Amino acid sequence: MMNGFTDEEVAALCRMWKLGTPIDVGDFLERSDIPSDAQNRIREVLRLDRPATDRAELAARWRMAQAQIILEVSELDLPA
Repeated sequence: MMNGFTDEEVAALCRMWKLGTPIDVGDFLERSDIPSDAQNRIREVLRLDRPATDRAELAARWRMAQAQIILEVSELDLPA
């Protein structure tokens, strides 16, 4: 369970939005079908303005970005 989503719901979002397994953060940031404000929120989570101090911090940022991507596409998938 992640932020209220079951594993099955996360897997369905990943398939529907073709996010990759594991989620490809770099690819997400280059997609033209994703609004720039959503992409910018991912960049904020990655904290690209500050270099990571070690591999553990970099890995943590990457995992947080993957989780944020799930939240972003779940919002995009909701009816208006």
